[in-house]
Amino acid sequence: MRLFLTKTGFFFLTVLSVFILALLLLTWTNNRALKNYNIPTEISSLFIGDSHVEKAFNDAFLPNSINLAKHGESTYYTFFKLGPILKNNPSIKKVYLGYSYHNISAYSNDNIYGTRSINIAPRYFFILSFAEKLSMIKHNKNKLPAFFRTIITTGVNNMFVKNNDFSFLGGYNNNYNTTTANKKSMDKRLTLQYFEKDANDFSFININYLNKIIALCKKENVELIILNTPLHPYYKSRIPPKFIEKYDDLIIKSTNSHSSNTFVS
Repeated sequence: MRLFLTKTGFFFLTVLSVFILALLLLTWTNNRALKNYNIPTEISSLFIGDSHVEKAFNDAFLPNSINLAKHGESTYYTFFKLGPILKNNPSIKKVYLGYSYHNISAYSNDNIYGTRSINIAPRYFFILSFAEKLSMIKHNKNKLPAFFRTIITTGVNNMFVKNNDFSFLGGYNNNYNTTTANKKSMDKRLTLQYFEKDANDFSFININYLNKIIALCKKENVELIILNTPLHPYYKSRIPPKFIEKYDDLIIKSTNSHSSNTFVS
């Protein structure tokens, strides 16, 4: 019995050691990829955020600009992506950050610690701080095998990408040019973002990381423009007032406390 337990313990210790070494290697590789990601020096404006920015701003028609927004990207993730980009690309003088009403809804927490995080978090896992990596693992403890598998797969894929097409960087992508608004789809989206039990509150994570991004841009002497991209009148009219009021209050405080910040709606 003792021999069996010893062999079993040794097996699990070996597996754990290999996994930790793989994580360390992939973390080093992915961080190096981000540090070595050099934006052309003529680029002075960066568009960043989630799908609202990803699908709205075609940087091919915007002089001296680049769009690195990514669908499903919470403000929390944007902060960890933005830091190395600004540090290693001093030509960036303006950051256009997508930040709308859904970003302050607790719905967006699901992309960080909830059911959707298994598909989104692995993109950014390797560029998070060590403490945040541990927190991410803790919050995904009920689905660790699948979560770890996705992390490893994502990290390995990032090692062999071409043309800097890393999963966490994003870029302009819009295949909805010929579509029209659908009320049924908007109602479904509104329910998901504002009315479900886990959504009908504020995302204090995203609010906190907005302030961190503001501080980061100030430190790097970069002008921050907060974008609230246009919304369909039907959709906007059904956003609960408390989210609009909270959002307006955040923007007012941001622009008043930091004169270098601009708000565009």
